[in-house]
Amino acid sequence: MKELADHVGKTPPYLITCFSQAFGCPPLQFMHKLRLAKAEELLLSTERSIEEISLELGYCDSTYFYSVFRKHHGTGPLAFRLQV
Repeated sequence: MKELADHVGKTPPYLITCFSQAFGCPPLQFMHKLRLAKAEELLLSTERSIEEISLELGYCDSTYFYSVFRKHHGTGPLAFRLQV
């Protein structure tokens, strides 16, 4: 955010506020929403492992991906794949 804010000549808090007003949530939460939507798609349409999907989506740690996914869906990625 600092780099982007410097590029547009604004402060990071101001940029986060503008982003939140435009998209309804802060940038990090927005990024997680996009990643999780793609994760859902990949879990349902491919046989890739959870680890492969997490790496493809930019999560360097698959444990963190599990945590974020579980927080959003109330279940882990494997259970999500098997339920649907």
